[in-house]
Amino acid sequence: MKTVLYARHNDANFCEEQIALLTSTCGKEGWKIVGVYCDVGDQNGKAISWSDRPEMRNLIVRIQKGGIDQVVAESSSRFSRDHRDLLQICELARFSGVKLITIADGTLRPITAMIKDLIDTNLGEAAGDHKGLCQRCHGQILRKTEGLRSSAEPGWNVA
Repeated sequence: MKTVLYARHNDANFCEEQIALLTSTCGKEGWKIVGVYCDVGDQNGKAISWSDRPEMRNLIVRIQKGGIDQVVAESSSRFSRDHRDLLQICELARFSGVKLITIADGTLRPITAMIKDLIDTNLGEAAGDHKGLCQRCHGQILRKTEGLRSSAEPGWNVA
């Protein structure tokens, strides 16, 4: 599998740690790394659009050009913390035939990205700092929705 890595953090050391973790995971899975993209920089604590991150823009161009099978990141929040941006990235990857895979969340699809965002936003706020609860619930929902298809995917039958 031709694999591209993506990391993002405001601290370069944490980006390097993410890349090391992703590289190790790819080695264990037997995936060939054909590119690495890493956005580093302080965004003053505000969420910014993927289009404002130079390496993410380069990654999007790479996805659209083809020649890769998947993009691997630490978690879906590395792609974007904004659910609209995350859904847009998921759709773009899907239409280009590229999988988005995260160590924390598994394979991202538009439906799983939306569910994750809802859980992270709503349950996360309700649970306060009980992040472990959110992660356990999120993991269970992702496992249950892993086999679901989007109505736009080939093979969808409405009876």
